[in-house]
Amino acid sequence: MPKRRLYGYAINKKWLLTYGREHGLVPPPDDEDADPDDEEAIISSTVYHSFNDVVEKSGFWKQAKRAVYHSKKTGNIYILMAIASTDPKDKIALSSALPPKDKIAKLKEILQTDLDPTWYTPL
Repeated sequence: MPKRRLYGYAINKKWLLTYGREHGLVPPPDDEDADPDDEEAIISSTVYHSFNDVVEKSGFWKQAKRAVYHSKKTGNIYILMAIASTDPKDKIALSSALPPKDKIAKLKEILQTDLDPTWYTPL
């Protein structure tokens, strides 16, 4: 059976944290999900909300999947924003029907990249 592949962008946590700070997505001190003394909880919450904000603003809400990607080349771990898949169980666009170019263009604008999405094998 062929490996599951996801089409999208590998985004590092630092970019999502910066995006979250710039867009006011850092949880307030009274947020019950992010104790102000728990730095890891604040980072996790900010990354989570940043990912969701990008997905929503790009028009991929409920049409994108979050996954983890490990780059063998760099050794780094990335959050994968997948907008298509080879597996119908993912319930996003299939490889045979990639998302429209205008939606991809909007996502590229938000991610501040000129690169097109690519295929990844997630963890």
